[in-house]
Amino acid sequence: MTRNSPGSSSPLDRLAVHDGGIVEFLTLTGQRREEVARLQREELDLAQRIWTIPKSRTKNAKAHVVHLSEQSIAALKRGDQPGPYVFSILGTKPFQEFSRAKRRRISSRE
Repeated sequence: MTRNSPGSSSPLDRLAVHDGGIVEFLTLTGQRREEVARLQREELDLAQRIWTIPKSRTKNAKAHVVHLSEQSIAALKRGDQPGPYVFSILGTKPFQEFSRAKRRRISSRE
């Protein structure tokens, strides 16, 4: 199995698959890093192509609706893990590996 294959089983392999989706989703939506990292499936309405960030997780304490493009929905689907969090290595905690993902992207450009 290759390092980036969805069937990989080690946490590093899962990180390699899911950091790309989260970085792309951040870029496409322009939302805050922690809001995206804590994105839960129940906040998504893919039929309407919207993500509603609850007021408990926004900086201004107001619910926020993000309209999703086809590209951002594709990035969401790459983060398809079991559990409540869309971008998660094990599905039980929000994505927290930003430093490792950044180092991997920088080293891949060199």
